[in-house]
Amino acid sequence: MKVFWPLPVVGGLSVVSKSPAIRGPVDPQKTETLKFSSIEDYNTFQEKLSTQGWTLATKVGVSLGKLTMKLQGDYSEEEKEKHKKEMHKKVRTVIVTESLYVPMKCFQIPQLQMTLTDEAKADARRVTSATEATTFLEKYSSHVYAGLYHVGGVLFREVNVTSSHETNACLLMRRGLCKLEISGEVSYSSPFFDGKAEGTFSQFSDTESYEFANSSLQFETSKVTVRVWGATSVEAKDEFLKKLDADHAAWAFIDKDIDQLKDLVGIWELMAIDRDLKKPALEICKQWHTTSSGEVAELASSKTDEDKNRSKWLKSLLDRGKAFQDAIQKEINQSNSGTGDNKPK
Repeated sequence: MKVFWPLPVVGGLSVVSKSPAIRGPVDPQKTETLKFSSIEDYNTFQEKLSTQGWTLATKVGVSLGKLTMKLQGDYSEEEKEKHKKEMHKKVRTVIVTESLYVPMKCFQIPQLQMTLTDEAKADARRVTSATEATTFLEKYSSHVYAGLYHVGGVLFREVNVTSSHETNACLLMRRGLCKLEISGEVSYSSPFFDGKAEGTFSQFSDTESYEFANSSLQFETSKVTVRVWGATSVEAKDEFLKKLDADHAAWAFIDKDIDQLKDLVGIWELMAIDRDLKKPALEICKQWHTTSSGEVAELASSKTDEDKNRSKWLKSLLDRGKAFQDAIQKEINQSNSGTGDNKPK
């Protein structure tokens, strides 16, 4: 099967012309309901969705600078408790979104099929100091993704509910569900938690149920709007699915899996392929290593499971980065020795 959509350019990287192997989707089609108690949270979700994909946008993730990874294992008790508080805090606005996630195919771009763009190479050649290395990392990030990409589409139906004064977020959310004509029994989720372990909307306290039934609140509910990611200009569910089936060019990058460290490649590893970029690669790796090393001890001493897991991930990446530095420094020393650069003048 040929690839009918443009391959990604990520962090200054492009993929060589050889087409990767395409196979059927790993994940099934699914519908999820997401709730946001502020416009800021919703915008953050949309931004992460476009840059990191569905899984990282809707599930717990850890952020290491510009590097974001999915945590393995279940959600921590801290995250569950945080979500409970989020669901029951007093707010004035809630955005409720019903999302239909439709993966069509998936593929992987191996590290050997990646190369730096001409612009990234030019920027790398200018790196001779820690300051320039930091600037490069801020522009291109520290690691690139070599794992599994998912292509397909996501259809969003969303509604914004605002009350006359602050009230329980659950009540506003229920109002949004009614507007979307979604059953109150549906499991909820948020950008930070999938909600399945916490039950459904039917589990309101007696006080909350009474408040909802007898509330004198004035609600302003915006009309239901539709957003499409992939198969654009189609709003009806049936037409959306038909277009995805019929038109490969309509597919968008909707997700990527980052379950293992091997899926993350240091940008310096790609730079070091070119002889004239070995020194900049070493400088950039050293700067990232220096900047990130201080975080490990701090995260490891944290009481939260999330931070401890972040510490383990980061420590593994730092160890790999140090091994790269040692190997490249040895190559540079041998090269200098061969050209007489290390000989006394």
